[in-house]
Amino acid sequence: MRLTRLPAYITTIIAPSVNWWARGYSYATIDNPAGGTVEAGLTLAYNGVTSGQQADLVTINVGPGAPTSFRIGYITGTSINIGDYVQSIRLRQTAGTGAGSSGIVPTNPEFNDGIDIYFFTVTGATSGDAFTFSGSQTIPQPSGQLHLTLAGLFL
Repeated sequence: MRLTRLPAYITTIIAPSVNWWARGYSYATIDNPAGGTVEAGLTLAYNGVTSGQQADLVTINVGPGAPTSFRIGYITGTSINIGDYVQSIRLRQTAGTGAGSSGIVPTNPEFNDGIDIYFFTVTGATSGDAFTFSGSQTIPQPSGQLHLTLAGLFL
């Protein structure tokens, strides 16, 4: 099940590097606004990821009517495998007027403490602006692959 409720000022969300998704592996559950819960699962990029290098995960495009300030929450830590936990994330403006960046934010890859959400505040966004989350990873899966994961977004 996929939950999608976007504010009117968000026109699209695109996952340029994401090339796989997973569910059914004992991922944590999150509340469903329509009632009950849903398994968080995750989306990830794993082909062409270089250890320690930032790779784009998802781009959020802003349309007309954006408030002067809004928050975006990045959900991670839904897996029982530390190799599924992105080690750093960054939100940066990739299109439009401005060039803001959160800088690289280290995460806490302690996968047994439940779901983690990192919040970022966007100010001054206008129609045509785009904001991209990227991440990096150095801890490989048992298979040797490097995964960059995103379990969900709050807008």
